[in-house]
Amino acid sequence: MFIYVYTYILIYTLSLSLSLSLSPSVSLSLALSLALTHSHILTYTRTQTHAHARGSQTHLQTARQQATILEQGLAGDRILDRFGASPALAAEACDYFEGGMRAVMSLFDHVDATCGYEEYMEGGRGGGGGETPIMMSTQMMAPSEWDRARTIVGSVLGCVPPVLLARSPRVLIVAGSDSSGGAGIQADIKACQAQGAFAMTAITALTAQNTKGVQGVMGVSCAFVEQQILSCLSDIRADVVKTGMLATAEVVECVARAVGRHGLIKWVVDPVMVATSGHELVGSAAVAAMKEHLFPIAHIITPNLPEAALLLNKTSQIEGVDAMIAAAKLLAQMGPQWVLIKGGHMGGGMCSDVLFESSTGSVTVIEGCYVASDNTHGTGCTLASSIAALLAQGMPTIDAVTKAKHYVWDAIRASCALGLGGGHGPLNHQYVTAHWASPWAERSLLRAATPMYRGRMVDYSVYAVTDDGMIAAQGLSLAAAVEAAVRGGVTVVQLRQKGLDSSVMLKAARALLPLCRQHGVPLIINDRVDIALASDADGVHVGQDDMPCADVRRMLGPHKIVGVSVKTPHLMAQAERDGADYVGTGAVYPTSTKDTTAIGLAGLSAVCRASSLPVVAIGGLNAANCGETIRAGAVGVAVVSAVFNTPDPRAAAQALVQALAAAR
Repeated sequence: MFIYVYTYILIYTLSLSLSLSLSPSVSLSLALSLALTHSHILTYTRTQTHAHARGSQTHLQTARQQATILEQGLAGDRILDRFGASPALAAEACDYFEGGMRAVMSLFDHVDATCGYEEYMEGGRGGGGGETPIMMSTQMMAPSEWDRARTIVGSVLGCVPPVLLARSPRVLIVAGSDSSGGAGIQADIKACQAQGAFAMTAITALTAQNTKGVQGVMGVSCAFVEQQILSCLSDIRADVVKTGMLATAEVVECVARAVGRHGLIKWVVDPVMVATSGHELVGSAAVAAMKEHLFPIAHIITPNLPEAALLLNKTSQIEGVDAMIAAAKLLAQMGPQWVLIKGGHMGGGMCSDVLFESSTGSVTVIEGCYVASDNTHGTGCTLASSIAALLAQGMPTIDAVTKAKHYVWDAIRASCALGLGGGHGPLNHQYVTAHWASPWAERSLLRAATPMYRGRMVDYSVYAVTDDGMIAAQGLSLAAAVEAAVRGGVTVVQLRQKGLDSSVMLKAARALLPLCRQHGVPLIINDRVDIALASDADGVHVGQDDMPCADVRRMLGPHKIVGVSVKTPHLMAQAERDGADYVGTGAVYPTSTKDTTAIGLAGLSAVCRASSLPVVAIGGLNAANCGETIRAGAVGVAVVSAVFNTPDPRAAAQALVQALAAAR
């Protein structure tokens, strides 16, 4: 019982002693915050102690749940409400709390390094002149409880929410180095940077490799691996630890031990076993050690199909989504909270990943088109590190995995034309800002219907523009009509609501955005930059009489989609200079929804020939005539009545998809 009482007295006494040196408002707020959460701390402490004492999987799972409760107690409204509208005071108080807890950890380290617990208790407690509150608290512990106390305080410290204590999301990557820069630590750093997280590294092995294979591997001593980890975690700390190549059982155990000293940090375990080139990177002992030491504490593991088969001792490959789900359930029994089995090795037209949650048994299948490319070196490292970076920012696991998969898919698509190396080439991780392409690469490497411009991979082939009047006339709601259209094959949705109040349009945009994101379809707002910003929509389309494209781009930033309506090659060139991602050209045929003179197929063709941007044909288009615009050079068609002036938008969209496929 002493150990539980000790933890509360230690933290509470520490908070009061720290408060003496703070301003009154911060002191009171900090004391109130800790008082509110002490029951969570005690509950967590009890469970964590039992988990360490018994080593029970059930208790480990409960400990994780209590850690979540603790995190909620320390985070969000409970602390921030006490500080009113002063984030600065909240940050200051959290810094004091974290600093005090680290002072306790430093005390533990000092005692262990200099004299040990017994000598410390008998001989003056480190040479101090008097008994501090911390020293008096330590007298409550029996010697056998010293290590457990260290673990508990470290765990509490590790559970303080990153959003309160860190100014940047932090990922510690423990993996091997790839001399060619395509995979390993190098790919991990690039992926974390692309996803907005700060990356630190502990290198476990040095490899001499390139796009053609691995020519040599040199291990790093366990002692030095552990020293790298401790250097990072004792100073900068980490929100997530991502592991990659851990070549030996000794390294696996040392990594688990070194990170474990610093409390609960989320683990993303990528069980790297075989390089893209086919070279075996780890032995059976290391695989067994991962199962024993890392899987039970992992937040998520990310094996590909060959790795999943190896982990389950299967002699045959895992084929099909049903088999992937069954494999994920078996892997979940080894302890991880989530299992992601990557289906990229399956090939074929579609590539499915399976995400399984151990606690609920829920299955999420994330589908995407298979991209035929030789430049796939490091995709597994990139995906796992992207997930780690997004988890470090507090993103829910399903959202983090989905966004990371989309990022890797875009990176593969953007890298199809790279000419780096003579084997399995690397990705362009910074494809949003760095536009590399080999001068001899064929444009046919990228499908015409999914052009790349400034890193945004968008399929403009079926671009549906909403019309409230038409949708209402069919007896449908806006959401129902859009969902049906998306299920039928619509690839872009534009919300167009003329003359409505801003609040009504904003509500509509916020209602449509989750639906579109679920299906991977961009939501574009017509004309209204303010609505796009407020709703976090994917972009804005403007006409020649609306806000200038250059101003729209300046307001939205570099990563949103901006489209402009143009009728001539001159206007197209201006749109490109102003930062547009695509242009809508027309009206091709007379239409009731566009008050404009038709330019015909000849006018459309002239713009397409002069444009380096994707051109979407607008005006009077339907399943019967849309093929003509594709033959004129357009990448897709924008339609209103052809989809939304029908009782079945899904069937109408399917008809357009079929007609466009026939025209290509």
